[in-house]
Formats: sequence, structure tokens, C-alpha cells
Amino acid sequence: MTVIIDEEGAGHAVMMLRTDRGDLILDNKRNAIVPWHKTGYTYVKREGADGWT
Repeated sequence: MTVIIDEEGAGHAVMMLRTDRGDLILDNKRNAIVPWHKTGYTYVKREGADGWT
């Protein structure tokens, strides 16, 4: 899980999937899976195997 600030300035949670093609974002606000850097979101923190970063 990844905590972000969306384009309206609101907090939101998305799923970030790490792949050999880069990190992808699965988001219930979008109809497509997109690379993290094309979302326009501000990333706050994410949870991974080692906890929150």
C-alpha cells in the first residue's frame, strides 16, 4: 500500500506493484494501471517487506 496526496490535495491510498518494468500504480480512481511517475500524485510513504518507507 502507498499513501499519496492526489491532484485535489486529498489523502488517498493506492497499491504500488514493483515489476521488472518499473513500479506501477493500481488505483480505484483510474481505469488503467499506470507507471507511478505518470500519476501526478505526491507520494508520502509506502509499505513494503521492510515496513513503511
